[in-house]
Amino acid sequence: MDQIRKYVVVGALENGDQLPSIRELASQIAVNPQTVVKAYNELEHAGILEMRRGRGAFLAEGAHALVGIDYDKHLQESLRVIVKEAQHAGYSTDQIRSIIEEVICEADSDPVVKPGSEPNLKIIGGGSP
Repeated sequence: MDQIRKYVVVGALENGDQLPSIRELASQIAVNPQTVVKAYNELEHAGILEMRRGRGAFLAEGAHALVGIDYDKHLQESLRVIVKEAQHAGYSTDQIRSIIEEVICEADSDPVVKPGSEPNLKIIGGGSP
């Protein structure tokens, strides 16, 4: 679920793109197919995926807005936990800020997934209904 959300946020998945079948994705990431079924169902319930009987899973219209909001909350919570841990370890606000800036600079010079790049998740193709 997190990988699919990430690909939506960075633009590697577009509205209407077809995702791999349940069996295919389960095989790609080496998990039980029921795990993929649950993930696809949760993403469908959240409005991110659209399941089409006999055709598969497709990225729903409006998924970008939904995932962006979701991802912002996730990112804020992750950063909140890291900052609190650093404070408990005795780091000052300036030290934490400096480390975060260093990490951002490293990330900028070594991108993992940029918009338009090919994700690890095999997308079946642009999907029209």
